[in-house]
Amino acid sequence: MAGTVVVLVIVFITAFYLGIVDFILSQLIKIVLS
Repeated sequence: MAGTVVVLVIVFITAFYLGIVDFILSQLIKIVLS
């Protein structure tokens, strides 16, 4: 059970981190193209 919780937490943090990175990259692209 504990192992499953750890995996879910890691997946959540990874998805959150990647979401932040994708957001930053999209903002940089907008700045460069504008």
